Amino acid sequence: MSIDNAVKVGTFIGKLAAVADIVPTAILEAQSPAQTEAFIASNKTAEEYIATLRTEKPHWFKSAADNGAAIEAITAADEKHRMAKAAAGTSKIPPTLPARRAYVEKYGEADYRAMMIEYQGDHGMQRPGVNPRKKAKDAGTVVGGKVAMVDGKRVIVGGEVVKATSNPWSEHYSGKDAEQRRIAIIKSGTARAISLAKSAGTDLAGRKLRTA
Repeated sequence: MSIDNAVKVGTFIGKLAAVADIVPTAILEAQSPAQTEAFIASNKTAEEYIATLRTEKPHWFKSAADNGAAIEAITAADEKHRMAKAAAGTSKIPPTLPARRAYVEKYGEADYRAMMIEYQGDHGMQRPGVNPRKKAKDAGTVVGGKVAMVDGKRVIVGGEVVKATSNPWSEHYSGKDAEQRRIAIIKSGTARAISLAKSAGTDLAGRKLRTA
């Protein structure tokens, strides 16, 4: 994709993200090669193309009831995460048996076992679990180098340590969900989103930009 078309698509995605009743997954689908090429080929403005999408892709747009359901789903996920931290324990919250019983009663044994693996909970409660949503922002990624055995341990020899970044268009993004973060930034302002994508060498959909 050329730089000019990338800017045009970025404007379209930004305006689409600003539509009040747009479904979040529609923004991701709109960034697919087929959809961006269809938009460019239409020779329509972003506003004109979005108007046609309401007829061609009605499932991209949601009702107020759908918005309420989405909020309820997010609230339920946060409540489950809170209960999981209480059951598995973290460095700040020690695990307790009442919390574990409450989790099993609400979500079942199978879900509890899966949660204990994800949160690295200790069934004997001798050590705290780990909050999977919390990530170290200063973690680095080694690029290049080779795996070798040093003193009986597998280590990476050579290569370059690349700092993790908060830019969700970068392959070294340190956050949890790059796609959702990209959507949030696009909604807050297309110009910033295009700038971040360009600095990572990609378009808004995360595809590498052509340099020539």
